[in-house]
Amino acid sequence: MNLRQLYYFRTIAELEHYTRAAEKLFVSQSNLSHAIQELEEELNVKLFVRKGRNIKLTKYGELFLPYVQKSIEDLEAGISTIKDYINPNSGTVSMVGFPALTNFVTDLIVQYLSETNRVNVKF
Repeated sequence: MNLRQLYYFRTIAELEHYTRAAEKLFVSQSNLSHAIQELEEELNVKLFVRKGRNIKLTKYGELFLPYVQKSIEDLEAGISTIKDYINPNSGTVSMVGFPALTNFVTDLIVQYLSETNRVNVKF
């Protein structure tokens, strides 16, 4: 099981259509079908059943979908956190110093913000 298969599964479950899912994911329908077939073989269950031109989740697919959605949401939140952390235009600056420095801190913050244009940085 890999992340690509989970994204494919989620998209197919949302759209209930292989062709539309393939278009949305920018992959061929055969690649999409093959990835889902591999996932089903690994899980040893059928995740989808055909209903005319559309497809529906089986009971196993319905059980599996919330876990896939939660996993992808958690992963994307982690990716977002890392991107925010390494973004030089956002973050938090912690400063420690002597009480005598308090007269200069405001000037330092104003100068830093004006020279760097980093509006999402918090002090």
